[in-house]
Amino acid sequence: MYSYAKPLPNDRDGAKMTAFPPNYAALATTARDNASASSVTTFTDSTTVVEVTAVTTGAGIKWATNQATSVITAAGTANFDNYVPAGTTRLFVVPRQNQGVASIVGLNKQEGLYNLLAAKSSGIGSVLVTEY
Repeated sequence: MYSYAKPLPNDRDGAKMTAFPPNYAALATTARDNASASSVTTFTDSTTVVEVTAVTTGAGIKWATNQATSVITAAGTANFDNYVPAGTTRLFVVPRQNQGVASIVGLNKQEGLYNLLAAKSSGIGSVLVTEY
């Protein structure tokens, strides 16, 4: 289902190293200090995997379709796709948003993946996003 994602590294015996990010240099990084307001990150044309770190407090993320997408992490009015607990880093394969396009652009566009990610901390904290 997600055969387009950058692969996880293998150890010398060929076993998948599941606790590690893909063994590729980051395509882009975003650091949002005191991310108590929802903000949207635009991916590169080649981004297939993102790593999200919630610093000090947890963070909600939402796969976004436009720059106006907002994340709400308040109880009772929540609007997020995934939640990253405080002090935690999680890897996410970017899901498909629509039908891809056959062209020479990167895999994100070819596979029709989401190109935006909205993120917001659930208090005063930072959210770090690394794209692979």
